[in-house]
Amino acid sequence: MPKIKAKSILEHRENQHFHLLEVAKQLLVTDGPKAVTPGSVAKLAGISRPAVYQYFENGTALIEYVVLDDFEDSLDLIDKAVAGATSPRDQAHAYVESVINQAAQGMHLSASALTGWPMPEDFKRKINTLHRKQIEPFVAAMRELGVTEHVELALLGGIVETGVKLAETGIPAPKVIESVCDQIDAALARNRGANHNH
Repeated sequence: MPKIKAKSILEHRENQHFHLLEVAKQLLVTDGPKAVTPGSVAKLAGISRPAVYQYFENGTALIEYVVLDDFEDSLDLIDKAVAGATSPRDQAHAYVESVINQAAQGMHLSASALTGWPMPEDFKRKINTLHRKQIEPFVAAMRELGVTEHVELALLGGIVETGVKLAETGIPAPKVIESVCDQIDAALARNRGANHNH
C-alpha cells in the first residue's frame, strides 16, 4: 500500500483530487476531450485506475470538473479586476485586461478544447450560464456608457473575443490589451457622437 505523505487522509484526498484535475487538464488541452479517460489520467498521474474512480465516475466528469474549475477561477479574477475600477470605462478596460491576460496564460484553453465535443445537456447549460456570468461586467459597463443596442454590444464583445484568441496564439498580451481598449474607446466615441447628433 502506498504511503500517504499528507498530514491527514483528508489532505491527501484534496491533494490527489487537485493532481488528477491538473493531469486531466493537460490531456484535455493537448489531446482533446476523447483523450481524457480514467485510464489515461491514472497512467499520467502514476496511480491505479481504480484510484481515479474514487474521485471521478468517468472521463466526462473529469472534463466537467476541469472546465468548471477554470471558469470559477476566471470569474474570481474578473471580479477582482473590475472591483478595483471606479468609472464604467475603467471597468471595461479592467475587464479586457483580465480576460486577455488569462488567455495569454492559457486559462481558457480547457473550454476551447471542447469545440465539437458532444457535451451532456446539463453541462452545456452550466457552461452557457457561466459564460453569461463571465461577460456580465463588460456588458454592464457598456450599458452605463450608453451602449444599449444588442448589435452594438455583440460587436464590442466580438472585439474582446478576438483579442482573447490573438492572446492565445502568442501575441503579447499588453499589445492586444492596448489595441482592444483603443477599439472600444473609438466605438464609444462614435456612439456618443451619434447620440449627440440625434
